[in-house]
Amino acid sequence: MTKAVFVAAALVLQSASAAAQGLEIGTTRFYRSAGNQTVVDGFARVPFAALDSLTRGPSAVAMYRLVLTVRDSAGLQLVADSWIRSVPARLLGTPRGSSLEHFTFAAKPGS
Repeated sequence: MTKAVFVAAALVLQSASAAAQGLEIGTTRFYRSAGNQTVVDGFARVPFAALDSLTRGPSAVAMYRLVLTVRDSAGLQLVADSWIRSVPARLLGTPRGSSLEHFTFAAKPGS
């Protein structure tokens, strides 16, 4: 089974209380016998409380960057991807507000 390492970093400073509301990750593996491969489908929930606004005013935004790295048991990098998202700052105060990020990748059998 391939091991996934998923790291999210806010591009802004986090307060102590915001850091307590961390990133949540869920994954599911599917085996496809026709292609002899495993497909991993996952979601990451980024809580708005972990972000700070980068700008001020009615069009203020916060941003975060997600990095997905998949390595095998020998440390060989199999998958690497990253993306940046912006969030309107007016949403940062939403109780339990968050953004949901989807990711998927395929892997050959192994460890």
